[in-house]
Amino acid sequence: MKTEKTLLLISIILILTLLFISPTQSLKFQGKVVAIKYREKTIEIKLDNHEENFTIIDDGTMAIREGNLILIEGKTDKYKNHNQIIIESISRITI
Repeated sequence: MKTEKTLLLISIILILTLLFISPTQSLKFQGKVVAIKYREKTIEIKLDNHEENFTIIDDGTMAIREGNLILIEGKTDKYKNHNQIIIESISRITI
């Protein structure tokens, strides 16, 4: 009985630790679109003022074009030792 309680406590502590370690905060970026690459299952966007690639997991097309000002919300990720942002929402900024 004591072993089960100890294992349960350790499990709860490890789960809480993982929740604090994992990046769950959504970040916001805005900038001018300088490049859009359509791939088989993703769309990759490059902004003029950010080094990271912004990736949408989608195989469709978007109403966003090069030269548009956009606002992106997403989470950071690493892919093949490169930083990228997985886009959760994207919108055009009109001036």
